[in-house]
Amino acid sequence: MVEAPPHITNAVFEVWKRVGNKSRVLVGGWSMHPLIEDGDTALVLHTCKDVDVGTVIAFKLTKERIVVHRVLRSYLRRSKRVFICRGDNNLHLDPPLSEEMVIGRVEAVRKKSGKTIALDGIVQRWLGYTIVGCFELARKLPRAWTQIKVAKVFDRIAMIV
Repeated sequence: MVEAPPHITNAVFEVWKRVGNKSRVLVGGWSMHPLIEDGDTALVLHTCKDVDVGTVIAFKLTKERIVVHRVLRSYLRRSKRVFICRGDNNLHLDPPLSEEMVIGRVEAVRKKSGKTIALDGIVQRWLGYTIVGCFELARKLPRAWTQIKVAKVFDRIAMIV
């Protein structure tokens, strides 16, 4: 696979965002484990439509780095949408994201095993809301309990997929 320079990749993503095209993004890392693992491929629809709490999105954290995480909150700032995201396997929130940083919504994940998991169905959306609810609950619990118990709950919810 040939890797394009960041400025070319960013320009292509911007054009695709305008026309609503899709692309495949190879995922590296474990921040969305067990739903998305290192080496899986995310199918990204280049749009911000239907991005809501619980939705998994791809966004540009830096010019060279694309991240795939779940939306925890969304709000308007100066008439533009801002997203607060976090990886299902992370302890910390990502910095606030402007709508311009979002590459698109992850529609499906193709696992290394060949299995494809659609993320835009009713069950997956419900699981997304449940995971976000667990994150919000975890914020209100003592830190020691949060890190041990809630992590196990996330793993069990994600294994339903």
